[in-house]
Amino acid sequence: MPPGEPGELYLGGAGLAHGYPARPALTAVGFVPDDWAPGARMYRAGDLVRQLPDGKLDHLGRVEGPEPTAFSVAAPEDTVARPEPRDEYETVLVSLFRKVLGSDSIGTAGNFFVWGGHSLLAVQLLSEVETATGRRLPLAVLFEHSTPELLADALRNADKYRHRALVPIKRDGDAVRCSWCIPLAATSSPIRC
Repeated sequence: MPPGEPGELYLGGAGLAHGYPARPALTAVGFVPDDWAPGARMYRAGDLVRQLPDGKLDHLGRVEGPEPTAFSVAAPEDTVARPEPRDEYETVLVSLFRKVLGSDSIGTAGNFFVWGGHSLLAVQLLSEVETATGRRLPLAVLFEHSTPELLADALRNADKYRHRALVPIKRDGDAVRCSWCIPLAATSSPIRC
């Protein structure tokens, strides 16, 4: 895109995820072929940006539909939800997702990250969830249960996640990256995970 002209932001490169775990339809919408690197993919961020004269990107908002540029966006299929939440947890979570993400269109199947959620908003959301429900979930749970419907299932089983503070370590070939768990209690010392 020429500098100053708005367009949709796509991300790519060696550090790009392979897709959404166990969500092939959502992966097909969000991860598209990279026209500049045959065989590679790009992530469709859903953000509208323009390049400033100094090369920096100016965020103009979220893409809400086809734009007058070379790019267009199809609505992610996981935003269509049942008309009614199943229980109080889903009702509360839909309300909190809408509040934190700033959209009244999110339903029980609305994916937090597709709707613009990021790590700082994730911390805010889980803090609000704890205030509203009295149940604490580790941040890692939101990455695996990123819709109100799935997060409600995690809340129903919150005791299962009590001691799980980190996302599981993944192998990189034969090497395992080293991680440390830092207990919150002042008398505890770090332990190697």
